[in-house]
Amino acid sequence: VNTWIIKNENQLHVFLDSGFNTISGFDSALDLDVETFITGSMYHIDGLVYDGKIKLCWPSKYINTCSDFQKSTHLGSYTLHPKNELTKRLQKFTVDVIEALGGPSCFPFHAEVWHTPDDQLVFCEIASRTGGAWVRNVIFHLFNILQDKTFAQWQIQQEISNPELGDDWDIRMPSLGILAGWLFIYPQIGILKQIPDTCSLPCVVLSQKFGQVGDVFKSRENCVDAVFAVVFTGKTEQIMVQNADTILQWFNQNTVYQPLQ
Repeated sequence: VNTWIIKNENQLHVFLDSGFNTISGFDSALDLDVETFITGSMYHIDGLVYDGKIKLCWPSKYINTCSDFQKSTHLGSYTLHPKNELTKRLQKFTVDVIEALGGPSCFPFHAEVWHTPDDQLVFCEIASRTGGAWVRNVIFHLFNILQDKTFAQWQIQQEISNPELGDDWDIRMPSLGILAGWLFIYPQIGILKQIPDTCSLPCVVLSQKFGQVGDVFKSRENCVDAVFAVVFTGKTEQIMVQNADTILQWFNQNTVYQPLQ
């Protein structure tokens, strides 16, 4: 939302000379945030602070990036294996950020961090909210924790319904026996003529159809503009990547679009 990728100096000058409004409709009176491009893989780390303690903190690796929705066919992520050496590094990195920033005694969080080719972790951002798309569904499937519900119960001083929060995340979480991930599949340009209602592949634990037969797609509106979504599982990160490919292949074989005239 309100994000533009500028690839070279000429594009920058065109953008600036337009006064923002001509090209983008952007209000130049607003504050601007400029970020440089970081080469590397993007990870997100999701969790929950409760009673002043970090009860959940688990990293996932993105499949594609949020900014590529116009040219990618899908967006997703999958949780890292406990034995992946990046798991503990990303957890510690996120804990350090939270401890430095502080906050209330209860809040969900969603952080994003790059891992560069020279093995550096580069901070992107952190928000006091649950992850978007179907990140929260993955968290619930793996850890039986509803971040939003827990935060809401804390706000109204209602008894918390998650007994798991009594455990320490750094003791309990490494026993994770399965990985989980999500996929948002984007629409193709055209008229949707056929789309499956659900996905019955063995690795899929949750699926939902958003697109309807007859829907007309002329463009993609944003990074969560999906026609179909799944939560899927696997025992290793390699299997998770393979399962994602299998799901995408299955969906393409069972979905039909009519080109626009």
